[in-house]
Amino acid sequence: MSAQKNKKGFTYLVSFLVFISIFLVLANCSSDSNDPVPPASGGQQNVNSSSSDNSGSGIPSSNSRPSQPSSSSEVVESSSSEVAESSSSVVASSSSQVSAPITQRSWTNVDYAPTASRRHTRQRYDIKLPDGNGPFPLLIYVHGGGFSGGDWELSKNNNGLVQRANKNGYAVASVGYLLMGQSGWTGGQRAFPENVEDVLAAIRHLRANAATYHINPDKFAISGFSAGAYMTAIVCALSNATNHGYDITSLGNAGVSHAVQGAASSAALTDFSLLETHEAANNCTNCMLDHDASPEGALLGGNLKDNTTTMKNNLTKQNPLTHISANTPPIYMMHGTSDNFVPWQQSDIMVNKINSFVAGKAKFNKVSGRGHADFEGEDAASTVEILNFLNDALGVQK
Repeated sequence: MSAQKNKKGFTYLVSFLVFISIFLVLANCSSDSNDPVPPASGGQQNVNSSSSDNSGSGIPSSNSRPSQPSSSSEVVESSSSEVAESSSSVVASSSSQVSAPITQRSWTNVDYAPTASRRHTRQRYDIKLPDGNGPFPLLIYVHGGGFSGGDWELSKNNNGLVQRANKNGYAVASVGYLLMGQSGWTGGQRAFPENVEDVLAAIRHLRANAATYHINPDKFAISGFSAGAYMTAIVCALSNATNHGYDITSLGNAGVSHAVQGAASSAALTDFSLLETHEAANNCTNCMLDHDASPEGALLGGNLKDNTTTMKNNLTKQNPLTHISANTPPIYMMHGTSDNFVPWQQSDIMVNKINSFVAGKAKFNKVSGRGHADFEGEDAASTVEILNFLNDALGVQK
């Protein structure tokens, strides 16, 4: 009987020890599961770093000639591979702008080619942000003036489209470019292709500094009137083109895209070689210009009828239709039938060329009886329609 009691007690002891062991194992597992999970390596640091970079030095001053945003000089001085990395970082950082504080909403007289060997005081832009938080879509405006005049400052180009866009969540910018006779060419007036290359450089500079300006580098639109409408048309055509022959490196930010995602023009020139033909077809008796001679002929360095290789090459290069493809972004082109400076067919042929690749991608608003005029007022039906068109082209939700 004593042996049985001892055996039974031993069994109870073993069972008790097994129970205690299981309890301790379970308690240890529970403790491990309550430990905080460490963050992914560098995750929180990246967020903080992005915020501090956005509020750091190098933001252009709006009260004087601005110092350049730091990303500009970094891109200019980098190798091509470094430029690509810089461009990618700009795109990535822009998405964090939603929560970043915006302490400045306008910059004026920004030099977009500060390190270039070909420099001029007209290589400038102004930019103004809307209310709210970014990143904002951007509308760029290019002024007219017959390629020989015009003011680039935003305060002097606050037309109805610019006003409406800014009040509806767009950052707006106005850019300058070289005028005829300012390129240093000795054979005549000419400022082509430098004027186009200036506008392309301004776009690259704006995109390279997207984080500074709280703008979305993937939602750029361009607009313009008359000579500025030509700039709009050629930039639109060049946006996804290759082998176009324009210099897109020496004015800075090489490797950063000059593409826009949408465009709008009023009274655009496109194919210079057809200007006189189109005016003749309209039986224009009060046409204001001899396009073959000036301003378009002088812009290209001679007369449009010159039978020279240089003029023929320039006529091909300047023509937006040369560069259009299925990848050309959408454009809205408005033109009056009574325009006695630029015939309406100039806009019509570009819309038709784009739509021959992708039906309905471009829109032509042919306005009966309208003369040579900029975009209409802020609340005009055409202005509302244009902004809706750009919203769709850029994927802006309104």
